[in-house]
Amino acid sequence: MADLSENNDTLLIAATLGKNATSDLADGGAIYIGYIGDSFSSPPGKDVDLIGVDLSRGEVLDADTVLFSSNGDILGDTVLRVFNQFGNQIDFDDDSGGSLESSIHFTAPESSTYYIGVSGFGNHSYNPGLAGSGSDGVSNFGYELALTTRAFDPLEYIASYSDLIQAFGANASAGQSHFDTFGVSEGRDVSFDGLQYVASYSDLIRFVGVERDVAAEHYIRFGAAEGRAPDLFDAEQYLANYSDLQLAFGDDLEAATEHYIRYGFDEGRTDHVLFA
Repeated sequence: MADLSENNDTLLIAATLGKNATSDLADGGAIYIGYIGDSFSSPPGKDVDLIGVDLSRGEVLDADTVLFSSNGDILGDTVLRVFNQFGNQIDFDDDSGGSLESSIHFTAPESSTYYIGVSGFGNHSYNPGLAGSGSDGVSNFGYELALTTRAFDPLEYIASYSDLIQAFGANASAGQSHFDTFGVSEGRDVSFDGLQYVASYSDLIRFVGVERDVAAEHYIRFGAAEGRAPDLFDAEQYLANYSDLQLAFGDDLEAATEHYIRYGFDEGRTDHVLFA
């Protein structure tokens, strides 16, 4: 876990943080604590936190914000943006993380440094190269930003698209070739998550475990035709149910999903709401 200390409102400053973040991400995850409204160079409502992450071509990045709360009330409202090395926005999310929280699932089209920007709702058109360039947004709130990365998996790529399943089946080399030749220019990404798929079904937990390749191959060969949904498991709710997991994993959804497959299912833990 690392703190996002100011000043970090521009790409130039975020680059140093990016090197640190990449080191933390090497083991699969990093969690940062940030605050919108503490900038040295911008008004509170125009504050931005930027982190640079080095990604290889096809590498998958997940970024999720979790807002702090007080007396059951959520404080703040995040917006997430992803920029390329030139400061051009290539991905955006407002509330898909649930409530007022943001979540982005991004597949790198090229090997490069990418920048994740966190800001308050209303401040979503700032120039990442110029501090204080945006609009006044929601401010004076804290959040956690969970970042996870994983290498490109051609079988997970095939499993992400029905046309590729039909065309290639479980041919990993064909999946790699398609991504390199067509997928990048078509804007395709890897939306299938093998761990999420396994955690969604008890029989897969028993016989597949945490092997992403095996999970993707099962979905390609059988699961899609059987009408299985690849994303029924709710990792956020699973974490919310258990304080020991929150202490161990913070907001790392991938680690929580793997825990459920390895231990949680057998322990009788659940991703359903425990108390209505």
